Amino acid sequence: MEEKAIETRVHFLQWWEQYLTDVYSVMQTKGKASMKEIPFPSHEELFDVASLPESRIQEEPAAKSTKRARTSTRDDREIWLTARDIIDSLCFNKLFEWFRYPVDTVKLNIPEYDRVITDRMDLTTLRGRIDTKEDPVHGLDSLQDVIDGLYKVVNNAKTFNRSPKHVVHVRAISLGKVFDLLWGLKMKPLLGDLRPGEILVARKPAAPTPAPKPKAAKTPKLPTPAPVQPVMTRDQRISLLTDKLNAFGEYMTDADSMKLLEILGVPADSEDELNIDLNNYNDVILDGVESFLLRRKEEYDKSMKIGDDMDSEME
Repeated sequence: MEEKAIETRVHFLQWWEQYLTDVYSVMQTKGKASMKEIPFPSHEELFDVASLPESRIQEEPAAKSTKRARTSTRDDREIWLTARDIIDSLCFNKLFEWFRYPVDTVKLNIPEYDRVITDRMDLTTLRGRIDTKEDPVHGLDSLQDVIDGLYKVVNNAKTFNRSPKHVVHVRAISLGKVFDLLWGLKMKPLLGDLRPGEILVARKPAAPTPAPKPKAAKTPKLPTPAPVQPVMTRDQRISLLTDKLNAFGEYMTDADSMKLLEILGVPADSEDELNIDLNNYNDVILDGVESFLLRRKEEYDKSMKIGDDMDSEME
């Protein structure tokens, strides 16, 4: 009896594939416009009800049962490979190339697609989810998700192309029926009395999220106090300025001497111009002398640097 059922299924599968091949041939020769109203055979004409695999609707109640649910093991490897092979046979079939990749709304000029279809799916994406079924975000929970993903492709196409005679609507129905046949022929013998919802995906438990470390209280940053300058007495200041004058004396030009005498208020023809005693001047004049020495030192250092640079270039 079982051999008879399998033989019947193979017969209808071959018949169906031949029908789709004829449809594709008509499209290639007469163009897509002639296929908007494809005559579609009735359910009774196409299928022998006794040979049909159990539909997704019949599997859903059993899938929700947890009595026999079990985690996928090494023995289920063949089941998952078969599921991928079924999707591959649909993905690389020219008759279903419209459902192979995500819908390109720009190329097809259908900007309203995302407003109508809020949960996209395509064959390539579904195949990728099978390959990464253990991914906690984009993977699968059970074998039932493969069936649900395929029918999501079918239902999205039927929803957006509402007319039952629209070529995409008809082709989507074909996709679902061929999937049912392939599932019944290839997957049912492997599952036996198990339901797809009972083949769970084994996932490693997620690592516990470490508790956030308590943030240390920020110590307010106090402004760095300015360094306290030591107080210099008048005698110390006069001694320091006198030493600077003596050190600068050998580099002092006639113009520098005239400027310094001008600051001190000493006549240029005075006999004491070379024997200056700063003790005889007030703090205002001492400030002028200090500024003069500082300015001349900066000018001297700058001229020396220029000279060194010139020497280096000449070498």
